[in-house]
Amino acid sequence: MNDKQFRLTEEIMPVVEEIGRHMARGFFIYKASEPWGLIYANRAAMDIFDCRDRDAFKKVTDSNFKTILHPEDYTAVYDAMARQIAESDDNQYNVEYRIILSDGEVRWLDECGHYTESGEYGGVYYAFVSDVTEQHEREESEAAFRREVINALCKPYHTVWVIDDVETESFRLYRGD
Repeated sequence: MNDKQFRLTEEIMPVVEEIGRHMARGFFIYKASEPWGLIYANRAAMDIFDCRDRDAFKKVTDSNFKTILHPEDYTAVYDAMARQIAESDDNQYNVEYRIILSDGEVRWLDECGHYTESGEYGGVYYAFVSDVTEQHEREESEAAFRREVINALCKPYHTVWVIDDVETESFRLYRGD
């Protein structure tokens, strides 16, 4: 399949659904034009959104990808996708963004996707998504701990050199003022 089109049609959708049923990661297909209408989401994607069936998923997402994104992340995600696709030889991208579940809980997703012209649906994105919330929480916790240590050391010493990476010998100077 060397051409830039994936011939996604109504006749092919049952095959996509059967393949999606066996995927461990979330999988979306959505239109590339506003408002990024969802064409397909597999069971793993619905599980990420804590939805027990397609009707619940449609209600939570309003059947469009734009609604899935945390409102504060939309512009950055859209810009990052467009930039990466333009710079990629094969129209691929990778973005992380937040979603808001129906109960208000905020989760982080990692999305690896591809843009293509599909024929029947026009431009589409198809993407694999994973919930990376615990990784983000761990990184935030480590960063907060690091800030606390630096702040504590800056009080008696006023200036602290912090080694960021021993191998590359990168470091930063922090001042207590």
